[in-house]
Amino acid sequence: MLITSGDRLSFPHTFRLILIHLIPARIRLGLFPSPQLFQRYPRIHRLYGKFIDAIRFGDVKAYDRALERLQSGEMGGQDESNNAGLDTATGMDVGMGVDVGVWMALERGREVCLRGLIRGV
Repeated sequence: MLITSGDRLSFPHTFRLILIHLIPARIRLGLFPSPQLFQRYPRIHRLYGKFIDAIRFGDVKAYDRALERLQSGEMGGQDESNNAGLDTATGMDVGMGVDVGVWMALERGREVCLRGLIRGV
């Protein structure tokens, strides 16, 4: 069964999870989401906005800082005093749905940021 545009509104959580996993794969290719998508899904913007800005400007330090923040859970929107941020069954961050696969894709996206830095020099 194909999901039409009307159906995705019926399943916002599923659509958000698809975006969470699709955007890092596209970032590795140098393709970025539109500003309209970020306006519609501000949580996605909070998660990936710093990565995309760093790639656009070739700022490897900012990209590394964003990776560190993601790894430490600061970007997940969870309370640091709450250790129940990870779902033990899936290993995913309950606040944003960030898992190891997403983090690894963003780690590899660092190469795109380096490419932008080299182009700017």
